[in-house]
Amino acid sequence: MQLAGYNKYKKSVGVIVGAIFGAALTLNVIIDAFRGTLSTTPTDTWGQLLVLFIIAGAVSATVLGVRRHRRTRTAKATRTARDAEPVPERIQSRIAKLAGLKTLYDARATAGDQDAAAIASAIAALITDVPELFRRLRLKADRNERTNATIEYDNTLEKLSAALDRDYLLDVLANPRLWDAAPHRIRGVQAALDAVNKQVVRNIQQVNSRRSMVFEVALDGLTGSRKDMDDWQRDFDQASDDTG
Repeated sequence: MQLAGYNKYKKSVGVIVGAIFGAALTLNVIIDAFRGTLSTTPTDTWGQLLVLFIIAGAVSATVLGVRRHRRTRTAKATRTARDAEPVPERIQSRIAKLAGLKTLYDARATAGDQDAAAIASAIAALITDVPELFRRLRLKADRNERTNATIEYDNTLEKLSAALDRDYLLDVLANPRLWDAAPHRIRGVQAALDAVNKQVVRNIQQVNSRRSMVFEVALDGLTGSRKDMDDWQRDFDQASDDTG
């Protein structure tokens, strides 16, 4: 029966065993070379064994130290590469989701759906501009501002993707008769896309000017009842008026 954990440590065990046998072979060669000068008394035999184990231990410690150093160096390199990536993984995931949704709107646009064509174009702008914002943040902003932007856009893009997905807008476009106020819902998501795109561009301008970013867009209620949508639209229009 295989020992528990053997697979995990079998390489290290193999190196250690090899080191012990290598040390034993080396010691045997030394003993053979100087056999005439070595005593064969039990005391000397134990001394030779002690030397053997000291050599084996030193070799094993060296091998393990080298392996540990390599693992540490590899982990450090991985962290450095991840930290150097300007677009956080969470935002990359949101962008990938939007890119997948864009292909679905492109398909509807090809079939003649003008609303889908406009939405696909707006998604394309978002896919381009959001990574550009985070590249500029990496160059020009501090860690706190990058963290705030990551939290803000992770939340915003998640809600926007939900509004654009098969369970909402794609279904509204495909089955408008099954939804109340279908045209209103379509316009609401288009307005949300436009608002987020404008915010991204404003945030890029703020980063370029070394100013603090301002996040005005909130998408709560975007996919809810007619009242929720009306409340969202009113808040959106108010925010647009306030920002000019």
